[in-house]
Amino acid sequence: MWKRDVLLVVSSTFFEEMKALQVLYLESVYVSLKGFHSLPNLKTLWCIQCKVENFSSSLTNMRSLEILALIGTEIDEISEELAKLSTLKYLRLSGVLGFEQEFNFTPKLVSR
Repeated sequence: MWKRDVLLVVSSTFFEEMKALQVLYLESVYVSLKGFHSLPNLKTLWCIQCKVENFSSSLTNMRSLEILALIGTEIDEISEELAKLSTLKYLRLSGVLGFEQEFNFTPKLVSR
């Protein structure tokens, strides 16, 4: 597992001018997704061995997301907002840390 002091810290303002960005692969990064409102065309998000802040609240801004993979990543929580991602076609949650609640996937999300 990662150690916080070895993660690259990425400011949420880093993504502000990347409106055309469609694929984002992050590995060993500490990032806040607050700036993701400026990524309206993001279709693929891979986070591997990351620490992600504001994950759940930022899902509302990722309406074009088709692929979401969180592998060995720490997030604040997974909420019902995940089920509202109507374009989501691939979801991978593996070794996700930081949320203690049980998450029940809706039949609509699972059937995609």
